Amino acid sequence: MSTDQSPPPSPAPPPSPLCLEDVRAGYQSAVQMAVYDGQLSWQVTGTFVQYAVVTIAAAVFPSFAGTQEPFWIALVGLLVSIGGLIMTLMFGSMVMRVRTYEEYWSTRAKQLEGILDDAVKTFAGSVELSKNGSIRIGEDVIKMGKISLIKSKVILGALFISFALVFLSLSAFNGSRLHDVVTATSSGANKGQTETSPSAASVQQSGDVASKPSNAPSAPATQAPSTTQSDSQPSSGPVQQDTKSQKEIISE
Repeated sequence: MSTDQSPPPSPAPPPSPLCLEDVRAGYQSAVQMAVYDGQLSWQVTGTFVQYAVVTIAAAVFPSFAGTQEPFWIALVGLLVSIGGLIMTLMFGSMVMRVRTYEEYWSTRAKQLEGILDDAVKTFAGSVELSKNGSIRIGEDVIKMGKISLIKSKVILGALFISFALVFLSLSAFNGSRLHDVVTATSSGANKGQTETSPSAASVQQSGDVASKPSNAPSAPATQAPSTTQSDSQPSSGPVQQDTKSQKEIISE
């Protein structure tokens, strides 16, 4: 058994003090990323609202389908409503993710401001204004209105939830309309089959009656008195009298 032991690891070097230039560079990057993510979130939200309004109109009036059939109109409306709901969830998730990154960069910039000069309180002041509703900068006091106390992240969340509920309601509406169309079509087909069944049975029954031989003796046909012959033959009275007179003359 070997008694050799490996030397203990050397202690880690102490962390080097932060360079002021690095802190300033990090602070500038954090500020730029916070501003970029803020603008990006609002741009994505504006694009979503435009597409959402068009999608709602298409789900309510699906005339772009190019047909007047109730079945296809209801089906297209249902598909558009489901597509709008999926689009709302996708855009909402994207915007909330971007707003979370914006909050991260703002918090990081606030942290780096504590290392810099005390006069740099840009993000720290914005956090204080959002939290307390007012802030003092020198001799000036800035107050935020009560209606402005709601954070933009909360407003955006409520916006996407509202659109999701709208598309969910449209999906239910178009699904119900499609169900009614299918039910009406199936009931009409069943009614048509019910109406044709008695007529087919009556036709078959009449055919059976016609093909069945009759065992009852047929009644003699009654002949109507013929008046043609009597009308066509002249009366024999005058002819017989003329013949009798001729015989008397000959006998004399």
